[in-house]
This record gives sequence, structure tokens and C-alpha cells, in this order.
Amino acid sequence: MKDWRRIAGIGLLAMALLLVPGIARAASALPEPTDVFYVNDFANVIDAETEALIVQNGSALASLNGAQVVLVTIDFVGDRSLSDYAADLFNKWGVGDADKNNGLLLVMSIGDDDYWAVQGRGLESTLTSGMIDSILYDYLEPDFAAR
Repeated sequence: MKDWRRIAGIGLLAMALLLVPGIARAASALPEPTDVFYVNDFANVIDAETEALIVQNGSALASLNGAQVVLVTIDFVGDRSLSDYAADLFNKWGVGDADKNNGLLLVMSIGDDDYWAVQGRGLESTLTSGMIDSILYDYLEPDFAAR
């Protein structure tokens, strides 16, 4: 009887050790931004032409008034909510001008079939959450739902 328990215990320990890296990956740290910053296609779903257009427009906007609009695609969020993931990423990356707090981050979680936008407080009066929701629903949702 002791041998069976010992073997079962070793087996459970081995399984637990194998699962720990998977759990750690699911709750992994937030990624660093890419060199182009305005588009971070970690899910590899954006073509080069679209990526170049996003970077060009993002750079022009930042030069104009310091505002930054950043797009991030990921495969899966893991075990945190998409809204928490997006807010944490927004803050870690410092999206927007630090004094004006005028950044906007759009995270698209392709595997989770969901997206979330976070805007800085400096945009809340001119680009409200309701406006962002409407824009995403009208312009993003049809294509996102169709894929």
C-alpha cells in the first residue's frame, strides 16, 4: 500500500510541476511594446500595409498634439479580464502625453473574440467612453464578428 501512495504522490508532483509553467504562462507579465509602438501585432493578424498606415497616422497625431492611439492584438488574455489587461498595459506603456493624459489603447484579443479600449483622462471630455463604444461598434464590430 505504501508503494502505491508513493508512486501516486510522485506522479501528482510531476504533473503539478508540468502544470506550473502553463499556469505561469497564462498569467504572464505584460509584453513590452514593439519598436513601432502604434501597432503591436502580437497575434500576427495585421498585414504590412495596414500596419504601416497605422504607424504613419499614429506618428502624425503624436507630432501634432502628443496624443497617441495604440493598437495591440494578442491571442489570449489569460486568466485576467480584458479590461484589466488593457488598463494595465495602458499604464505600463504610458500611452499618450504624460501631462495631457491623452492616449487611447485598443486591445484586440483574437482568441478570446473580444476587444477593449482604454482612454486617458485627458480625452474623457472630448472622446467619451460612449463615443468610443459607438465608433468600435459601427466600424470594428462588423469586421471583427465576421472573421
